[in-house]
Amino acid sequence: MHVRVVPPGPIERGDAYIARAAENALEWNVRVPWDQIKVTSENGWITLERKVDFELQRSSAEEAVFRLRGVQGVTNEIVVKPRLTPSDIRTQIEAAFRRNGLLEAQRITVKSNGTSVTLTGSVRNWAERDGAERTA
Repeated sequence: MHVRVVPPGPIERGDAYIARAAENALEWNVRVPWDQIKVTSENGWITLERKVDFELQRSSAEEAVFRLRGVQGVTNEIVVKPRLTPSDIRTQIEAAFRRNGLLEAQRITVKSNGTSVTLTGSVRNWAERDGAERTA
């Protein structure tokens, strides 16, 4: 994915400066495993590389750097590679449902297939539905 940002005026920053600023932004973002991401900058264009466990980490890394001063754009080449197997994911979601006092876990079935999770069953209201979705 490529995102191009046009600064509002003449802002010149060197690539080493931009890369270091991006590394700092990643390090300060609690959603980003900053030590797992490689940052490079060429002509103000940042490239993010390596692997993370969750899509949230991948998207948060991009969000953390694309508004930095001097950044012309971002190429996000971070790969999402979960450490858990689909059965591990299902087991953890089911355990989280049991811990959550707002949900009746026995009424919700969890199916995990690769990178997707499907919840089926019935809940009493929209709040429980949203809670199940957030928990998963």
